Amino acid sequence: MKPLIKLTICFLTFLQVSGIQGQTFNAKLEELSNSLAKVETSKSTFDLSITSELPGVANFIQTETTKKGKVTELAYEFNFADIDVNTVRYETSKDLIKVQLIAKQNQKMIKATTNGEKINYIKELYMLATDVDNARLIVDYIKELIPISSKITENRLSLSGYEDRLDWLAKNIYTVESGEKKIDQVLEKNDSYVASVQYTNTESTSKSILKTSYEFNLSNINERGVFFKNKASNFVITIPAKRNLKVIKVVNNGAIKSYVSKFEIICKSIENARELQKVFQDIIPLAEKRFKSSLPKSISIQKGMNLINEKIAKIVSEKETITQKTEGDCILSISQVSETSKKKESNIYELNLIDINKEDVEVFVKGKKVYLNLNTIGKNKFIKHTKNDVQQKYTSKVNIVCNGIEDATVCKETLRILIEGCTKNKPQVSNTFLALTNELKKVSLEKLTHDQKLERLEEGGIKFTSIQASNKKSVENIQEFTLEDLNPKSVIMKVSGKKVTVEIATNYQEKIIKTYKDGEIKNYTNKILLYCDSIENGRKISDVLRKITGKE
Repeated sequence: MKPLIKLTICFLTFLQVSGIQGQTFNAKLEELSNSLAKVETSKSTFDLSITSELPGVANFIQTETTKKGKVTELAYEFNFADIDVNTVRYETSKDLIKVQLIAKQNQKMIKATTNGEKINYIKELYMLATDVDNARLIVDYIKELIPISSKITENRLSLSGYEDRLDWLAKNIYTVESGEKKIDQVLEKNDSYVASVQYTNTESTSKSILKTSYEFNLSNINERGVFFKNKASNFVITIPAKRNLKVIKVVNNGAIKSYVSKFEIICKSIENARELQKVFQDIIPLAEKRFKSSLPKSISIQKGMNLINEKIAKIVSEKETITQKTEGDCILSISQVSETSKKKESNIYELNLIDINKEDVEVFVKGKKVYLNLNTIGKNKFIKHTKNDVQQKYTSKVNIVCNGIEDATVCKETLRILIEGCTKNKPQVSNTFLALTNELKKVSLEKLTHDQKLERLEEGGIKFTSIQASNKKSVENIQEFTLEDLNPKSVIMKVSGKKVTVEIATNYQEKIIKTYKDGEIKNYTNKILLYCDSIENGRKISDVLRKITGKE
């Protein structure tokens, strides 16, 4: 069977089922209507009627005429699907018998209008009966109407796929009036990203116009949190973000105001609210699939860096311009230049992607800015930070500024792919003594310089010389040891402030390393400390040390 034929048959079947359900509802409502009769008490006469313009939804009118001729009309509009079937019962009140209907979860789901003017939303209503037998009959009809209406309401919408639902939402979010305010509401597609939309609320009074836009991606909305509720004389539907994250951009009269975790859409009616809820809940999982499929799945290091640079190159806000660039491959440099009318500041971060925790690359919002947060594994301070050409303390994180949530999400997924690739393809290091000696550098820290040298002794063993010099004096430290006495499992790279060192200890922490200071013999020790000029230098020294000590 061809897809079009299948779709046609399904649609026709839906219409047939809907038609049958509608006919059943109308027939049962007519029985209820016929059971409603004029009710007389000692003080008033009540005329009752019930009709329906939309299957499942009832319009119940009760007109009271007192003995003195005062007329009060109460009109109720409600969906039988909203009534808690367990609350439908009759009760007596003085010379009246009333059938009670209460909305599920005590929600104010019943629209009540007094004399055609005063509108209120309530959680319960009563239908009057002529006697107890009449009351029992009304109860039975209502209990039969509730499941019929529930099925009708559940199957009312026949929408197919993402685009069909998005078009429906655009057509069914209306302009509403509330008091002296007119509120124009528009939902439209934002073509910058898959599943990205913009909801605009323009509130007009005789004195002012306020235009507020909410820009968000449907994939970031919590489908289970979408619900509608009564608010003053209106019904609103709440659109919340997943995990209560502030991923919805708010723009007031063209300027970014903030990021929020939720907003509300005003509904035309309860039925409009109910349908909006269902369509939003149905479209969100489809949006997730579409957006996820648009993200990078596999990308080379160079293309990945180019993509990230496209997204973060320039961030312009009302008071600040931020220029950013990444350079390198797995060993990466991130430069950020921030300019305001008062100052200019530059920051450079140098890091190795293998040190970044792939699972801890996250998007977050602070104020009006969206950031991509990179954290090192174990919060190790392996990121070099230079501010205005002056080295700062090593840090464990760096934040990249992004233009929006979607840009940050693309960068996040790209970085995760690159981190995984760099981790799998870590370069191998040599296992020779020469490789270790080549890695030793002259290291300058603040006012001290550490000049280091390793050499083999003629009688066997290794001699390590470290000359620590300042502008006032210098100290020569010498240590003599054998590689066999060193424990490769003790090798550790340490970072403190701006200092990077590698430490290795003897087997069993034995104090067997001969030590001299300015030619004078000192106590034997159990550790050797090497200074490094960078994290990468420290990493290589650590790796070579582990290899040449004979255990790897």
